[in-house]
Amino acid sequence: MKITLTEHDIARMPTELRQDLMQFIFNSEHEHINPYDDPPEEADFKYDEPPANFDDTSFPEDDPSSSNSKKKKAKNVIEIDEREAKELISNLSDKSIDILRKFTTEAPVPIADLVGEGKPYSTFVELKRSFVGPVNRRLRTVTGNRAAVLFLKVNEDDADIAVKKATALALAIALKPN
Repeated sequence: MKITLTEHDIARMPTELRQDLMQFIFNSEHEHINPYDDPPEEADFKYDEPPANFDDTSFPEDDPSSSNSKKKKAKNVIEIDEREAKELISNLSDKSIDILRKFTTEAPVPIADLVGEGKPYSTFVELKRSFVGPVNRRLRTVTGNRAAVLFLKVNEDDADIAVKKATALALAIALKPN
């Protein structure tokens, strides 16, 4: 019998089980337990430890900021430069780009200007799903930072959102008409 484990399967394993499995797979001293399996070939078990290119840190369970972790992933509001701003807007919808123009000053943008009847988004949920989420996903792609977010809350009641000063300047430059 053969079992195939994907990186996702291994990542979902408890750390102790994963370590025991790796020890079993790469340990030349292990014994063949199941009499129904074909005996292992010597070449299959030549490692005393995982190979040098094995990266145990890539498993999400070990990473407390992982989405598989029970803790909520910490998000970091970052500043972007002009190059990153241009890359960011290069793959966004026209509607998202128009909304980003509101963030080219240091002034916070009231949620009331974005959500409601006659506004770009009918509900706060739609704003998050159709604007904030896609912009932040694109930002993470551009920066390579999986915890990066562009927008920050100005006050606790979520009435206003803003971007950092350097980001506002970079967006203003990137969004200037040619």
